[in-house]
Amino acid sequence: MDKNTIAAAFSQYGTDKGPRRHNYQQAYASIFSSWTPESLLEIGVLEGASLAAWKSLFPDATVHGVELRDKPLIEAAREIPVFRGDSTNTEFINTTITTEYDVIIDDGDHRPDVMWKTFLNLENKWKKHYVFEDVCVEENEKMLRRRLQSRGYRNIHTWNSSFNDPKTNLRGVVQVKGEMIYPPFYIMIVTRE
Repeated sequence: MDKNTIAAAFSQYGTDKGPRRHNYQQAYASIFSSWTPESLLEIGVLEGASLAAWKSLFPDATVHGVELRDKPLIEAAREIPVFRGDSTNTEFINTTITTEYDVIIDDGDHRPDVMWKTFLNLENKWKKHYVFEDVCVEENEKMLRRRLQSRGYRNIHTWNSSFNDPKTNLRGVVQVKGEMIYPPFYIMIVTRE
């Protein structure tokens, strides 16, 4: 599957993963270009736009989501199971996520300590790829990389997104507490060897 096919699905369902916002299609094409997952779990699905995109790209795959907030899902995602709970809650994960997934995507809370706790809770629940989305600032990417390497993970790939904010028409610029910052946002893909 190529990046244009992935980008089209992201755009069709209005997820921020695609050309309208983060441009993650190239990163995802790197893992889906010659392989199709049988199962995928996404953490942090909001209204389910990305779940609908994944299901359209992989219609035969089992697609599930985890979401903390009880928001209604978009029409295209209403048939996709979403587990409501906190991915950092070990008991919730252990009682709810009872299977292994080919791919787990963490698009939940983007603070690195929360991402790490979620990863630890799901470490034995993924088979091939674990994806950290929206890792903000290079220091957080380096910290997550060091922690992963300390646990023996060596196949870690990082892409820098070309952030595009349609609300401000600014590329690569975000205003936080009145201050303009220039992220990059990173997407990190960990592959089991």
